[in-house]
Amino acid sequence: MGESLEEEAMIDCVAEHCRDVKDAARFKGFSKFSKGTEEEKSTKRKEWFTQDLPTMLKKVENDVQLTSKEKGFAVGNSLTYANVAIW
Repeated sequence: MGESLEEEAMIDCVAEHCRDVKDAARFKGFSKFSKGTEEEKSTKRKEWFTQDLPTMLKKVENDVQLTSKEKGFAVGNSLTYANVAIW
């Protein structure tokens, strides 16, 4: 998974951040399968894309800046599961 145990932990960290973003979107409750009126969903969707998502993506970006050794790679200097999770 990584070239060292430390890289493996970093890959897991980035992948978990990505999962947190997906979970938060699901829990926000604005999908077409969620309960509530379209107006309520629209309000939640706007809040998600203007406030929540940018904040969460900034955290992922900050972590990647710490874990990447080379531009284009989330962790270290080669493709890893962290790159896949971000994609």
